[in-house]
Amino acid sequence: MAVFVGVDWGCGAHAVCVIDAKGMALDRFEVGHDRAGLEALFTRLRTHAVHGIVPVAIERPSGLLVDALVAELAKLTSRIEHAIAALPDGRIVMSFPRAGRVCAAQILAALGDVRERFPTEDQFAAEAGVAPVTCQRGKSKGVGWRRACNQRLRAALTCMADNSRHQSPWAADVDTRARARGCDHPHAMRILARAWARVLWRAWTDRTPYDPTKHAAAQPFLNLASVSG
Repeated sequence: MAVFVGVDWGCGAHAVCVIDAKGMALDRFEVGHDRAGLEALFTRLRTHAVHGIVPVAIERPSGLLVDALVAELAKLTSRIEHAIAALPDGRIVMSFPRAGRVCAAQILAALGDVRERFPTEDQFAAEAGVAPVTCQRGKSKGVGWRRACNQRLRAALTCMADNSRHQSPWAADVDTRARARGCDHPHAMRILARAWARVLWRAWTDRTPYDPTKHAAAQPFLNLASVSG
């Protein structure tokens, strides 16, 4: 269950409220505006963490609280990096363009290490909620996206897709062509995520890092870059 945290800034203390996705209050407390108080804040928030993640909204962009949050984020990032680097599959996921540490960790957690769980790329795409489905009511037929899926995997995969278009010419072209067909940004990212799911599944299945030189769809862009260079 997702949780969200709001911090009401105060001179000597901060009021904290933790709510769930429906807006119901799960916890309310105050912490002092000092190192001990902020450490108590982090300790308490960890009890509400979902997969180590707790979104926090604060009133000001600076100060001791912000510095402490940044330091805590740096520690978390370091732990994620070490955990991913220690796993062969972690290095595979991190090899994709702009995979990012958090996205890579979420994708890796969803994939697991049992290859038999996703024997085909279509099953992986369905689990990630990026495989389109045909919906028919009477004589009407349309194409939509799966609602029953691993929501965290879909969020991580579409986030990776969004980031990848800034580094991968092939990904940028998939996005451009989707937008030219009238797709809005979220729709285009789901299309790109579906394309990346196919490549990611193959790399994970073969236990090899992503290599754009072996990615057939990316070849025209690699050749163009070679000519331009």
